[in-house]
Amino acid sequence: MPRYRVFIAYGGSSALTVASAMADCLWHQGLQPQIGAPGCRGSVSVARQEDLFRLLRTCHAVLAVNAAQSYNTRKFIDEVEMARYGDVPIPVLAFIEKGCKVIYVLKVGCTRIEFPKGGHKRKCANVASQLRLEIKRSNSVIVEERKDLPRRTIV
Repeated sequence: MPRYRVFIAYGGSSALTVASAMADCLWHQGLQPQIGAPGCRGSVSVARQEDLFRLLRTCHAVLAVNAAQSYNTRKFIDEVEMARYGDVPIPVLAFIEKGCKVIYVLKVGCTRIEFPKGGHKRKCANVASQLRLEIKRSNSVIVEERKDLPRRTIV
């Protein structure tokens, strides 16, 4: 099975705790986490936010960790928007702590998995499985330019 690259976006210190644990989890599930946080598995060191955006664009999917302080975190919002609305959209899996305010861009158009405070590790296998599914779905919709789409009969 390929080791897909998964960018982990997070906002705030409680989301960083969850994101760090999920980076470890994804590695053990056969995925390659990429996270802009020192000391985490898959940690990447970048000098500027632009470099982080460029790294994000090379990943197969984004795990967006929305926890207590994420709602007003500009960097987090920018990373999710870059994935969703960039030149080539990247699948985003919203990983949301129950009871927290959710950024609007994660409320529509992406798969959501909720977890109770402190219960994120129990969702590990589900998150990895869903990320693989989102990547598979996104790859299946790529059609070369000038090729006709397959015909479907809708009844």
